[in-house]
Amino acid sequence: MKCIHIFFLLLISYQIAYSQNPYNQPRQPTQYQYVDPYDTDFMEKMILRKIQSANTVSCQKIYSTVTQLFDAKDYVSCIGSSVLTKVEYYLMDGVGFAIVYVKQNNYDIYGKPYIFCGVPLNNWNVFKIDGVSSWGESYHKYIRDYKCNCS
Repeated sequence: MKCIHIFFLLLISYQIAYSQNPYNQPRQPTQYQYVDPYDTDFMEKMILRKIQSANTVSCQKIYSTVTQLFDAKDYVSCIGSSVLTKVEYYLMDGVGFAIVYVKQNNYDIYGKPYIFCGVPLNNWNVFKIDGVSSWGESYHKYIRDYKCNCS
């Protein structure tokens, strides 16, 4: 009879000890989202999220990923601007990216691209409307503050 009581005491203490984690909270079941290993768009979007948060990511890598995997695209030609040639806006996974093409000299018709991350869609729309009067001022107001964390 004594053995049965000791056995139940050990069983109860074992269940208590292993049914809780070290922080004395009940364990929650872990849920994993199924990821198709052949879904390259999903994988590349996840890579883009990782590289946006990294400090040593290449701006060229962000540029190429955004221009290949965008969900929506819009652009405006900055006619009459002495600084900008055109600005492209890409929406990818709910995040806005603006690529601003800046003239290197007075005769440059293509410009050098600079990428800006996290530009809200509202800023883009207001940029296009206000840009008609001055593209440079509109750029400084609505896009310039959203520099990407890249090198």
